[in-house]
Amino acid sequence: MIDFSKIVAIRQRRLDRMITAEKLEEAALRQADADCEAAQQAIDDYLEQTRTLEIDLLTNLLNKSVSVNDLLAVEETLRKTKEKAQELANHRAECETRLLEAKERVRIAGRQRANSAVKLNKSEHIQTHLRQQRMHSEELREEAALDEFCEQMAARKGYAA
Repeated sequence: MIDFSKIVAIRQRRLDRMITAEKLEEAALRQADADCEAAQQAIDDYLEQTRTLEIDLLTNLLNKSVSVNDLLAVEETLRKTKEKAQELANHRAECETRLLEAKERVRIAGRQRANSAVKLNKSEHIQTHLRQQRMHSEELREEAALDEFCEQMAARKGYAA
């Protein structure tokens, strides 16, 4: 008969690796989720900082004579503000992309772990079934030996009587 214990052991190790890989992917997913939340918080904080920026810049210009340099400084400040906002938005988009990729990797790792578990269960089932068949065969041999012994004893008693 085939010994499935080696196959079961190999598949058990494979399942253990799949479980570890899935846990690592879940940790990466949690990190990606935290990064997304941090990126969104950075955007919210920046929005709060710049909420009154335009009004403040115009107020500074309102009560004085405005030069070209003052207008250029305002324009530069607005340009830098817009660039920073775009950087934050791009960073959030990258974080969301990484989050989606991490979710997909977790889904794949879960599916691989499930497939590995199914294979292990099949191997264990086959191993159990073969073990039961061996035990049943041994029982049948023992019964046959007992029957033969009983027949021999009966035959001896029949001749002796």
